[in-house]
Amino acid sequence: MGVLQLVKKIYMYMNEKKYSILIWSVIILGIVGIVFGIIAVVKNENLQTSGVLLDPVAADDYYKGPENAKITLVEYSDFQCPACATFASMLKKLQADFPNDLKIVYRHFPLPNHKWAMAAAEAAEAAEEQGKFWEMNYAIFDNQAMWSNSDDTVSEFLSLAQLFKLDIAQFKVDAGSDKVRQKIEKNLTSGQRNKINATPTFFLNGNQIKNPNNYEDFKKLIEREINKK
Repeated sequence: MGVLQLVKKIYMYMNEKKYSILIWSVIILGIVGIVFGIIAVVKNENLQTSGVLLDPVAADDYYKGPENAKITLVEYSDFQCPACATFASMLKKLQADFPNDLKIVYRHFPLPNHKWAMAAAEAAEAAEEQGKFWEMNYAIFDNQAMWSNSDDTVSEFLSLAQLFKLDIAQFKVDAGSDKVRQKIEKNLTSGQRNKINATPTFFLNGNQIKNPNNYEDFKKLIEREINKK
């Protein structure tokens, strides 16, 4: 082999090596980018959205907070769901911490596997007929362990109604009325349309969020959303 041919082979070899190095460099950089992307997603998992709320807040929705608040948090909830009871106390604290910026909307989504969830929703709606929805809402969650394990759950709801000095005869009529059932069914249909399959499910300013692990995480979510405005 002549010197010229040897030099040519060495040159081609070096070019092939450079090309190979370039390809692997691109691949490695791509993998690194993907890894960092995954890390970023994990760090911000509470901000991930898996859906957009299809049913905007309506005039007949129940809410706490300013009507034109910067932040609207819509919750689909089940009164017999233990996690919902835990989050109910968080929501009350959030409302206290963000009285001017946060509106919390409650929507019924009684799960079929919870025996008394529908009856609890009917009790809350019957209380609303006498202007006491939120009082009954809080009382039902606060006493969840008592009525959900009772042999006479209906009597437990009547006892709660008496706490708020409701007209008990009217309360009983309203709890079994078509009007009350239709309101709950409307919320259920909305939840199904939004593909809700667990409670509680939250939508923060129209975007579904993953449930925060604790109150501080929830508070940070609200603060971040406020700071976007």
